Amino acid sequence: MNFIAEEQFSLEGKSADFQFNFGLASEEKTFLGSEGSGTLKQKDHTMTVYSDVSASMTLSKNTQLVSTFSVGQTNLQFENDGLVSASPIITNAFNVGMINYNEERRMKTAFVLDAPLKVVDGQLTLNTISGYDAAGNYVNRQQEVALDEGDRDYNLSLYFDKEIDDNKNFGLKATVSDSGAISGAVFYAIKF
Repeated sequence: MNFIAEEQFSLEGKSADFQFNFGLASEEKTFLGSEGSGTLKQKDHTMTVYSDVSASMTLSKNTQLVSTFSVGQTNLQFENDGLVSASPIITNAFNVGMINYNEERRMKTAFVLDAPLKVVDGQLTLNTISGYDAAGNYVNRQQEVALDEGDRDYNLSLYFDKEIDDNKNFGLKATVSDSGAISGAVFYAIKF
């Protein structure tokens, strides 16, 4: 990462809070954390402009409704720009959830529906450097590859955490994806 510049604004109300983040990130020969090689090797300073909006609303003394929406645009450039180029690449992610914390019992539960970060628009243009038509004439061709694969993934997660004492926690997390994948985790933490 070359640099990240971010500005945050907050609005706080009696029962709802909003946070706005606006940022610019410059990556060192990577694209959203991934690295290309050969023909797909990226130039330095891949720029991404992004924005996040987060909201939380108090539903009761112990319960909050939370939500986040993120959108970004990355302008990707390749070292071999005569062979491959890209349109601006648009990504987004969002989630909404309900969190309950019972202070007396020292327990937290949460239900979250989320759509992980996904490319929603963008394409690569590949230029072939050799080829022949049916008559045997040399031709150059272009092929466009859409980066949005279509369907979006959705996950529904349940999280439970119990503070046993000031130094120990026990937790469970279960996630079901709309693709049918099911995952879970159990953890026990000790603080020293």
